[in-house]
Amino acid sequence: MTRATIQIADDHLMFAEPNGRYLALHYDVHPPIVKLREVAAALQKFRPAVLLLDISFGTESSLPLLGRLVRQFPKTLVVMVTGHADRAMLRRALDAGARGYVLKDGGPAELLLAIETVLSGNVYLSPELRTPDDAVRHRPKRALSQRQWDVLELLRKGRSERQIADRLAISLPTTEKHVRALKDNLGIVQRKEQVRWSALEIDGLGVGAFGGRPAVRKRRRKA
Repeated sequence: MTRATIQIADDHLMFAEPNGRYLALHYDVHPPIVKLREVAAALQKFRPAVLLLDISFGTESSLPLLGRLVRQFPKTLVVMVTGHADRAMLRRALDAGARGYVLKDGGPAELLLAIETVLSGNVYLSPELRTPDDAVRHRPKRALSQRQWDVLELLRKGRSERQIADRLAISLPTTEKHVRALKDNLGIVQRKEQVRWSALEIDGLGVGAFGGRPAVRKRRRKA
């Protein structure tokens, strides 16, 4: 099976080279880019699956370039790698389209985890940057059906599966089936903790996408 390709863009070779060697045990890693002006040309040439992009290149910042890179190379997932534990900078990066934000002191193992996370369709943040109020962002594997939208909207409002079944006039087993399908579609791996549906953000499925969020309508109960 073809391995995903990784591009590191960082002007500190003492960081980029050892991390590149570690990641090369798992992915195909291109030689690091040390100049910000060369990033776009490298993406055009190699089309990597993931770009690990430092924020600071000497006196230059990659943040003003980030939005253009995301638009120009939509198939390359960008993970910001930085020493700046700054939530304003984090929000700016995510708003521009970054799929991850990793602090450099996390080491190569965290870089690997970040890559695996974004390749699975989710957003990765270093633990130091997470708060209880942070939304969990998921990118669906496929478009949600009308019924899945109905169920999702009620889950986000805090309704139980029994309440959803009553509200939509469907059976409880059918509701449970829809919830399992949503978790699979959104890449949610639930262990002991409850899924925080109210904090869920669905990337790429805002109003207008796939016809927008359908309204919940009460229907006659079905088996």
